[in-house]
Amino acid sequence: MMRNGFIFSAAFTLFAQTAIAAPDCPAPEPTTEADRIYALSKIWKIADRDFAWFHQVPDLDWDAEYLRHLPMVRDAETELEYFRALQSFITALQDGHTNLNPTPSLRRGCVLDAPPIRLTPFGAGIYVTNIDSELADTVPVGSQVVSVDGEDIEAKIERDVLPYLATSSPHVRREYAAGGRSYWLLGPLFGSVGTTARIGIVTPNGENRVISVKRNRYSEGGIDWVRTRNDPAGEGSVHLSWDRDIAILSLNSFSDDTVPEQFDALLPEIRRAKGLIIDVSRNGGGSTAIGGHVMRRFINAPAPGSRWMTPKHVSAFKVWGEGGLEGYAEWASPMWETGEHNTLTPLDVADRLIVPIAIVTSKWTASAAEDFMVFAKSQPHMVQIGEATFGSTGQPVHFELPGGLSARVSAKRDTLPDGTDFVGTGVIPDIAVSPDLDDVLNNRDPALDRAIENVRGRIE
Repeated sequence: MMRNGFIFSAAFTLFAQTAIAAPDCPAPEPTTEADRIYALSKIWKIADRDFAWFHQVPDLDWDAEYLRHLPMVRDAETELEYFRALQSFITALQDGHTNLNPTPSLRRGCVLDAPPIRLTPFGAGIYVTNIDSELADTVPVGSQVVSVDGEDIEAKIERDVLPYLATSSPHVRREYAAGGRSYWLLGPLFGSVGTTARIGIVTPNGENRVISVKRNRYSEGGIDWVRTRNDPAGEGSVHLSWDRDIAILSLNSFSDDTVPEQFDALLPEIRRAKGLIIDVSRNGGGSTAIGGHVMRRFINAPAPGSRWMTPKHVSAFKVWGEGGLEGYAEWASPMWETGEHNTLTPLDVADRLIVPIAIVTSKWTASAAEDFMVFAKSQPHMVQIGEATFGSTGQPVHFELPGGLSARVSAKRDTLPDGTDFVGTGVIPDIAVSPDLDDVLNNRDPALDRAIENVRGRIE
């Protein structure tokens, strides 16, 4: 099954390309007061009918949120104010597959921009993990950012970022809030294009500085990032490497239709392995079927997929149930259509490869790659190592809004086979390993190292 909503992760931009093209910024489409109210109402209507995750926001009064946002959209004087009002409204649902998409005239670098600095949270701090080479002496990589424009950075995130940041999982929310989500014009360093950000830092040697940096990361382009690396395992959709007799299979995407063919071509070589590591830490999703094609080679017993449910509406039945008509009482409460994704069946014994397997995950392992992990959880010879996965999947309803905006609302609730939610938490690893700041700055992958150690211990 194709998952709508491949997740492009901030992890992919940690080592950025050496140049970013300046954006093309068309004029905004005008909207009337009626247009803006209609847009708010359409989001309310579709979510009220189709949203599958209201149980995860039990304190949300959706009608009250509509009334609270009504004057915001009615009185919006600019396209950005209109966008932010709707963005705030849909963010109240706190779901990673439920969000608002900006128009071309609002794309990053047109109205809002940020300095050429990459931020990453570690523990309670937020640190510089990449920067334009022209600024590297002024803002050393590894510096902690403590303030922006004279305001504590955490306070700025609380006011300017979190109210507009739609995510399902707290661990991903923290990463996006601190590091920014440029597609949605969010991050503690964002401000009007071309303005100067005053950033308070503590350098790695403990020196306090306040530096001024122009917000031109997307509007001017041409950035030469100080940290780049050649990472063959992260290039392309499929990559195979070796640690002696342990094969390391990197599956970086399930949205590439050639993945099954690439994987099948590598199988004769993989069969030489005494142990296997499957790295899906960069995999933002795509097609569950593509992941299933790979997984079937390595399972020794049926592997159940996730269960799903979606809101079900039969208006007359609801009226009869609320009226106490015999036989329809259950319709007085929300009703669901339920089902299961396919259970993977093992291949013939001769076609399987059953060896000790470790699967490396990160917070950017998302959507269909999470389905891949659901299959793996039923296999005793497979161990998940790394971070909890992204924790957001489902089938969104896509729709257009006045002013050139578009939105989506998640209408399908996926769970583990036993009914346990993994949306909001991620698929939890058997062995938890997360990189720290020192790992990131020195290009170490502690989860992969631990996976090699785990598999080697099981084959020797």
